[in-house]
Amino acid sequence: MKAKKLYLATYRLAGAKYHDLYIVWQEIEVGTPVRVLRDRENLYDPCAIAVVYDRKSDGETYLIGYIPASDNVQLYPFLEQGWEDMFECYVSKKDPEAHSEHQIEFTVRIKPFAAASRRKKKED
Repeated sequence: MKAKKLYLATYRLAGAKYHDLYIVWQEIEVGTPVRVLRDRENLYDPCAIAVVYDRKSDGETYLIGYIPASDNVQLYPFLEQGWEDMFECYVSKKDPEAHSEHQIEFTVRIKPFAAASRRKKKED
């Protein structure tokens, strides 16, 4: 039996108006993959988790926002240990009419162990 990806959480994207979301807004749609990364240099949140979009057309990575500080406790320990490859993240809501703090939501799923460990081995 094939292992399924497990739903972990859905988060709203915080701080988007201060970062690069406006640059890639037209490319971001429901289903667009994003990544979560620890931001150890964040001055406002010692447990900050950045949300980034990897643009395929130019190979650039864009910081589009953060998981709200009040919500990052669930992912923080895993990302702090370097386990970001165990997660699959994608945009699950885009509402251009909403307040900027509620325009984008994204869902995080846990990959099956074998898929996450294979990717890690390729990078090593």
